[in-house]
Amino acid sequence: MGNVVKISILSFLGLIIFSCSKIDYIEMVKKGELKDYPGEKIGAALENYMGPCIWEYSRNEEGSDFVKVKGKIPYNGSEVSAMIIYQVITSKDFIPVSIILEGEEYNTQEHFRGFHKFAFTSVSSDQDNLSKIDYIEIVKKGELKDYPGKKIGATLENYMGPCTWEYTRDEEGNDFVKVNGKLTIEGNVCNVATIYQIITLENIKLVAISADEQNIEEEYILNEFLEEVFGNAYSDKSNLSDNKKEEITDLVGSMVLVEGGTFKMGSNVGSIVEKPIHNVTVSDFFICKTEITQAQFKAIMGNNPSSFKGDNNPVETVSWNDAVEFCKKLSKKEGVTYRLPTEAEWEYAARGGNRSRGYKYSGSDNIGIVAEYNGNNNKSTNPVGGKQPNELGIYDMTGNVWEWCSDRYADNYYNNCPSNNPKGPNSGSYRVLRGGSWSDFAGNCHVTFRHYYFPDIENYSLPGYMNDTFGFRIVRSK
Repeated sequence: MGNVVKISILSFLGLIIFSCSKIDYIEMVKKGELKDYPGEKIGAALENYMGPCIWEYSRNEEGSDFVKVKGKIPYNGSEVSAMIIYQVITSKDFIPVSIILEGEEYNTQEHFRGFHKFAFTSVSSDQDNLSKIDYIEIVKKGELKDYPGKKIGATLENYMGPCTWEYTRDEEGNDFVKVNGKLTIEGNVCNVATIYQIITLENIKLVAISADEQNIEEEYILNEFLEEVFGNAYSDKSNLSDNKKEEITDLVGSMVLVEGGTFKMGSNVGSIVEKPIHNVTVSDFFICKTEITQAQFKAIMGNNPSSFKGDNNPVETVSWNDAVEFCKKLSKKEGVTYRLPTEAEWEYAARGGNRSRGYKYSGSDNIGIVAEYNGNNNKSTNPVGGKQPNELGIYDMTGNVWEWCSDRYADNYYNNCPSNNPKGPNSGSYRVLRGGSWSDFAGNCHVTFRHYYFPDIENYSLPGYMNDTFGFRIVRSK
């Protein structure tokens, strides 16, 4: 795709923000000069439903305007205090963001529709009566922020040439902007359309690209397009759609602090590659409480390679290279370095760190209460966190999926392993896997058992090998 000429608009935006005078939306609403969400005059309609109301106007730090309407409504046979908060979009339209009844907040579309059905009778149930925001003009005037966080109109037209803009609303009430232009792709000039769903006035999401009428919806291609057009702005986690933000927030927020310490690594009763027992010291680090889920992997990578589908199941059928790439992309979005654990960090965390009780498996000597493994499993992965955690509150370090470590593998590495934060041999064709999986017997699942594999699954040719048992979790240094 063509090169992008970057247009600086920061000073222009600042001028607009700081030179805007506040519109007195309260008076406009109460005078009936401002249309409401269902298309009627909100002032009279709300006061008819809620009784005499108190109106509060506010503008937040980002320059968004809100009207808070306080009154009383009939609810479950009695009269209760109610407050509905609307974001003011334009002088002709605003949308509900929250309803509070007796101090309890509701903010789903279902609750809004229910409220408006009573407040505005049949109006809100008739889609044709909904006031349409003219998103085309808002976008082209630079009044709508786009998915990557810049003004979409000028940036897209700079990239795709003069564009035509089409606004549509589907049967479910979702709003879309289709931007038609041209791009040179592999030497050919193509008619290209980019279709964005409008989430809020602060955020729109690219949902499809059409090149010469061939529709593309694969998320990784959409992401590449956004990075090409909007550059580094797209790499910020704040530019992710709401569901992706939630997955990443859950992931980053679920890191468990493992306080450093010295422990005896390996076993003298296991296989030869687990010997000898040797003292190892690791520094403090944070480790993910669960294995990376399919939803989390897709939020970062744009695809889901797993054989056993389920958003909350661990991602599997991932190579070591895939896991490392995930860490790189997450690190770029978060501005913090995430990585795979070293083999020593993994075993220390699996044993329970400095709270270890010396269990054979991670969290218990009874494998069945801490692991999905061959002895209790329905022949597939299961949602993460379904078993008892270990002493540190970490789940599934025994069973469910094998977990990649950063280290290269060598059978005899323990014979001359460094004692302080070892990182594995300097050379070798394989990478370390730990913890066992849903298809493994108990003997392969104890905390000292070592496994290995090529870093790229595609390079392994053994027929029927269960690469749908490979997953990972991540760490970051304190």
